[in-house]
Amino acid sequence: MTHSLLRHPISFLSPLLAGVWLVAGCDPAGDGPDTTTGGTGTGGPDDCPLLDQADLADDLTVSAGCRYVSSMLQVTRRLDIEAGAELRFASSAGLVVGSDGVLAAVGTPDMPVLMTADGVDWMGLRFAGSASSENRLENVTVEQAADTAIQLDPGARLTVVGSTITGAGEIGLAATAGTELSVATTTFSANKLPLSVSIEVAHGLEADNVFDGNDRSFVQVESGTLGDPVQWNALPVPYRFTGDATVAAALTLSPGVVIEMPQDARFYVLDTGALTAAGTPEAPITIRGVQDERGYWMGISFASKTSDNVLSNCVVANGGSGQWNGDAESIGMVWLDDESKVQVSNCTLRASGGPALTIKPFLGAADIAGFADNTITGNRATLQIPPANVHQVASSNTFDGNDEAFIRVGRAGSAGPDRVLSEPATWLRQPIPYRVMEETFIESDLVIEAGTEIEVTQDTPIVVRDTGSLRAVGTAETPIVFRGVEPLQGYWQGIRFESQSTDNVFDYVDLMHGGSRPFTGDAESDGLIFLYGGSVTISNTSLSDSGGYGVTILGFNSGGALLGCAGVMFSNNAKGDVYLAPNANGTSECP
Repeated sequence: MTHSLLRHPISFLSPLLAGVWLVAGCDPAGDGPDTTTGGTGTGGPDDCPLLDQADLADDLTVSAGCRYVSSMLQVTRRLDIEAGAELRFASSAGLVVGSDGVLAAVGTPDMPVLMTADGVDWMGLRFAGSASSENRLENVTVEQAADTAIQLDPGARLTVVGSTITGAGEIGLAATAGTELSVATTTFSANKLPLSVSIEVAHGLEADNVFDGNDRSFVQVESGTLGDPVQWNALPVPYRFTGDATVAAALTLSPGVVIEMPQDARFYVLDTGALTAAGTPEAPITIRGVQDERGYWMGISFASKTSDNVLSNCVVANGGSGQWNGDAESIGMVWLDDESKVQVSNCTLRASGGPALTIKPFLGAADIAGFADNTITGNRATLQIPPANVHQVASSNTFDGNDEAFIRVGRAGSAGPDRVLSEPATWLRQPIPYRVMEETFIESDLVIEAGTEIEVTQDTPIVVRDTGSLRAVGTAETPIVFRGVEPLQGYWQGIRFESQSTDNVFDYVDLMHGGSRPFTGDAESDGLIFLYGGSVTISNTSLSDSGGYGVTILGFNSGGALLGCAGVMFSNNAKGDVYLAPNANGTSECP
């Protein structure tokens, strides 16, 4: 049986009296009996008829007018609240919609539904597992709740449209994991916190919601795992996580989305997940720390190799607070795990406590193809990438105001395959030098673009294996430079050629500060260039400040050869310009 909380017909009343009765929904005399159909109470403050538990034994419709709720009511059937209805709650009162209940409160813009405190505050609405798709608050004002105005427990579902949630003592609306929520064209005002939602629920917030005058001007997102593909809309306020965020499915961020991360929190994109954050110049996507401090949170870790991992027209800031895997070098605001992939373009990477971007060493090669037109600024370091990824860094990036004014190639102490260049590549000229951090092996064809500067750390060699080649061709105006990190004679070891490729060419190159120690057990194997069965053609090149020789050619079965030596200038090489070992099979074109 369906009850309707309607007054008895009042056609016999004067139009004036009828109008008052319908709008107020109360006894106009102030002391009349409760004649509402289905109402069993005796009335409440302000002469609003009482709505009690007995009224909810069957499906119920509450029409326009006021009703008083004195206790916590359990909604176990269907409760419809019509336009113009007003529910006034005592301080201990509220509505709990159980798993079998439905609450549909539908007002109009001109006649909203009002749920308010009869005194200072009330207990609010709680959807305790009701999964009905008909749970709806439309053109409803929910105000003055003592704690949380609207609470969704696991299993609950709710749609909120065109409503106002205001004056909550704690949270305007809270939706935990395992709920379904859709909120549109709704105003959150004067709450301590407007919204608190699970990471699984945040996609249900539409961009047209309004946030005004709340104590905390953000949407709180509870730490957790996103397991289904979703898109987050740009809100007028940031999404602020309470802890780590784990993305195990595809997450798309709309242009203009702002995400804030708490101290030391991590944003994981798992191997099953993807993060597509493609903003626009007018509406960039921002992922930053709660505090605008360098190294405030950890950063974004990519473990998936999907091409859907995109950071474009974005700002990533304040990451790099600590190590991703216990290794001292595993710090990076954007961190790429084994065989992961992300395209970064037109972004600002700012205020990292370590490198703005780091690729994990040792195992499978990561992919940063399309790293272009980015601004790297205010970080402790710029990029930390293996030799195999250097060619993916376009020359259109800007590096400004970082503590380290260079790009790290490899890492100090590395002993893994990340030191090896095994595919053909071109290292493009950058506005700052590349700094080779550890012994590097070139096993394929490497071309160095004119104007490129390469710094090498102390005692570190570059080795061109027999399968590789090194072509460094500059110009008189834009020579290629190989030098030590410190401008000291004999600072780094030099370049060792084991390859006889005709692509081993140095033209308009400044090579200096090598020859720190012998390449082999032979005391004379120290040189800026060490030919150990390999060959190279040198022209228009300066070889200077070696701790040994400028060029050393040592005996080897297949012989080494300095094929050309035109326009080469030697200066300040401790042992001399060219050393050709007596037992060497090779030749030297240099005098």
